[in-house]
Amino acid sequence: MSVFSPGTELKRMTRGRLPKVALVVLLFIPLIYGALYLWAFWAPTDRMSDLPVALVNEDQAATASDGTEVSAGDDLVDTLLDRRDLDWHLTDADDAQDGMSNGGYYFAVTIPEDFSQRIASLDTDAQTAEIEVDYNDTNSFLADTLGKQAMKQVRDTLAETVSQEQADKVLVGVNKLSDGIRDAADAADEVNDGAQQLKDGNTQLADGATTLTAGLGDLADGTASLADGAGQVAQGAQTAQNGSQQLAAGAGQLSSGAAQASSGVAALQSGATAFASGMSTESQGLAQLNQKVNGEASTEASNMPVWQAAQELSDGASKVSSGVNTLSETLETQRKTLQDNPDLQKADEAITQARKQIHSTNPDFPVEPNKDMSGLSDQSDLISALVTIPDTEIPQANKISLLEAIEATGKANSAIATLQQADAGITTVQPGQTSSLKDGANGLAEGAAALQRATGSQATDPEACTAAVSSAENAGSTPKLTDTVCALSNGAATLNASFGTKTDTSSDTLLGGINQLASGTTQLAAGSDTLATNLNQLVAGLGTLSDGSSQVASGADQLNTGAESAESGSAQLADGAQQASDGATQLADGTQEFSDTVSDGAAEAPDYSDGQTQSMSETIANAVSLAETTHNAVQGFGEGFAPFFIALATFVGALITWLILRPLPSRPLAVGASGLRTVLNGFVPASVLGLGQVIIMLAVLVWGIGVRPTHPIAMALFVLLTTFAFLTFQQMLIIVFGSAPGRVVALVLLMFQLSSSGGTYPVETTPKFFWWIHPYMPASYVVDGLRPLIGGGVDGRFWVALVFMSGLFLISLLISAIAAQAQRVWTVGRLHPEITI
Repeated sequence: MSVFSPGTELKRMTRGRLPKVALVVLLFIPLIYGALYLWAFWAPTDRMSDLPVALVNEDQAATASDGTEVSAGDDLVDTLLDRRDLDWHLTDADDAQDGMSNGGYYFAVTIPEDFSQRIASLDTDAQTAEIEVDYNDTNSFLADTLGKQAMKQVRDTLAETVSQEQADKVLVGVNKLSDGIRDAADAADEVNDGAQQLKDGNTQLADGATTLTAGLGDLADGTASLADGAGQVAQGAQTAQNGSQQLAAGAGQLSSGAAQASSGVAALQSGATAFASGMSTESQGLAQLNQKVNGEASTEASNMPVWQAAQELSDGASKVSSGVNTLSETLETQRKTLQDNPDLQKADEAITQARKQIHSTNPDFPVEPNKDMSGLSDQSDLISALVTIPDTEIPQANKISLLEAIEATGKANSAIATLQQADAGITTVQPGQTSSLKDGANGLAEGAAALQRATGSQATDPEACTAAVSSAENAGSTPKLTDTVCALSNGAATLNASFGTKTDTSSDTLLGGINQLASGTTQLAAGSDTLATNLNQLVAGLGTLSDGSSQVASGADQLNTGAESAESGSAQLADGAQQASDGATQLADGTQEFSDTVSDGAAEAPDYSDGQTQSMSETIANAVSLAETTHNAVQGFGEGFAPFFIALATFVGALITWLILRPLPSRPLAVGASGLRTVLNGFVPASVLGLGQVIIMLAVLVWGIGVRPTHPIAMALFVLLTTFAFLTFQQMLIIVFGSAPGRVVALVLLMFQLSSSGGTYPVETTPKFFWWIHPYMPASYVVDGLRPLIGGGVDGRFWVALVFMSGLFLISLLISAIAAQAQRVWTVGRLHPEITI
């Protein structure tokens, strides 16, 4: 037989059904161990999102130094839930604690209530914001390790975000400071522009001041010219005053003439009275004469000769007519002289201009004098209105001159009114009346003269004349006398008729006119006196008016030239001052803006002390920290993985034990022992080996490697229970499935337990298949029972594991006993098995 020949063993494996199955299983056992384990732990960190973790948010919102609200806790929660790095369960503190204790959560993350406050105070009172993380190694040491790595990533991400926000604040402050500096630079440019404009304005202001100085020189020259003009005006005023004095003298002469006229009128009135009486007598005498001449006797005669009364009447009428004409001409001349006075006309023009100026300010004031008011009332209104006009409209000096002009013109107008009144009194004696009076008197005088010449001496005595005529008539006088008498008779008749008519129709009118003339001349005399008085006042007023108006007019012209020059200079000065003011305003605004900008920039710029700077730099570098607390902590990976490896060791120890010992001894069955007794007969030697395995293993772990279990006795007992359970469990598999198949099943189960027990990576980080088989694998309960015994924190999971392993032990014994009882009858298959191990 060749050395390399497959031999009879492989041929033997091809005989029967079970060897073929065993051969196939042998081919796939390495694959099962290698592939299954790699599949389970291929990428556990990629499945961290299935790891249940409690998240508690106790944070309270805070207010940052810039007034913004900071809710860092809520933001962190939102970030964690959105990222789903872990299977976050947002809950409260109590539920998180309970879940972490019983394995519902692998660890708990708590955001404290001052988290936002610490974040918000990084730029004032730097404090590191903490995240509280509670781990429980009883749940899974490797889960805690992975959780710590995950939380470090969360911390780093959050710290990066916070640091970025703080850096943004710093950069914002720097940017604001930079903006403030740029604004300050712009404001400085405006300040420079304003200063330049102020400089230009000051230059123009200096030029305007120079021009104003020159204008003031011109104004001084104009003032000198004004003084010269005032002298000239004084001379003209003197001339006007002289003329007014002459006018006053003429008024005196007028007063004297009026007095003479009054005396003549008085004489005329007396003569008219005598004339009226003589007329009556003469009329009677003429009637007698006429009667004598015509043969009629006269019974009455006048005491005064006719011709004498007629002569006096004629003389008085001539004087009256001459006096009236002279007086009327004198009054007209004086009135025209007064009205045509140039100073009075200038005063009227000035008053008219003042009226217009007052009207422009006060529309209710009339431009023209009110004719319905007296002169004094109108002057009073004008003076009142003039006083209320501001000095800016009419200067004070001009007001004084106008007031003097108003006073002088008032007096002049009063004098003119007096002249007009006197002239009106004179003209009340109608020209027809004085003419008729004069003609009648002349005719009477001529008739009286003829009568005198005719009667000679007798003419002086009417009775004598009558007697003479009668004697002559009786004596047969000559025809000449007769003719004369006839002529006289005719004349007397005519005169009688004429005088009768005059006496009847006009004597009353004549006497009334003479009385009116007397009254008028009386008024004329009084008016002449008043005129003389007012003209004297007018002399003084015209002098003052001449001074004021001439000085105002001439001085204003002279002053205007200098004022125009000064106005030009002041305009330039005003422009320069305005420009300087604008420049100063712009300079002030620019300076204020510069100050505000720098202040704002300084306010926005960070200002920290050395201690704050150091603290902030450290805090910003470590803005968020993890306040980690590990409950039931183990020493490291050794203690963390100890439950897993103890479970593996006990299972493998049982597997090796049953390779040496027979799970079901044949002798007890041969003598008819019960199945339980037979099983116990095989278990007891194995349990002794198992006890030795436990003692040696635990001694090495505790005193050799350094495992420090929290509950060492309980741990030793639980490990012993686990060993016994695995021995009975594998004994059952061998009794039920046979020696070889039972051991193969045990090997396969060992691989499934290693990948699904959660002794290394949390089962949540493995594929779903291992989630499903995890509750049914004994090693899962061994791990859950050993973790609290090693790290502490015994909870319900330990008791569940204890019950499960005890049940596995008992159930395995029971099933083995039942199976052993059935095998008391030997078969060919048992005597000659297809495959043995």
